[in-house]
Amino acid sequence: MDALPDSLPVWILDGIMLLVVLEACLFAWARRRRGRARAFAQPWFFNLLSGLCLLAALRMVLGGATSWPVLLALSGAFAAHLLDIHQRNRLP
Repeated sequence: MDALPDSLPVWILDGIMLLVVLEACLFAWARRRRGRARAFAQPWFFNLLSGLCLLAALRMVLGGATSWPVLLALSGAFAAHLLDIHQRNRLP
């Protein structure tokens, strides 16, 4: 039994990716409204960015993309995870 069916619509992943972007915008708006600057230098941003990159890689695989765009998306997820870990270790 396959982990993902062949008939999984790609638009479902598009909707999930849109929700992740909306969540990041909502967090940034809430931080800015409270008067805290640098909303995009917070660990939650890098965490959402890595998830978005992983979703993009999955979307590309299901869409039949070649290996290079998938590799770039996975590399972006890895870089975002490294930035997330770096930010979490810097915070008091």
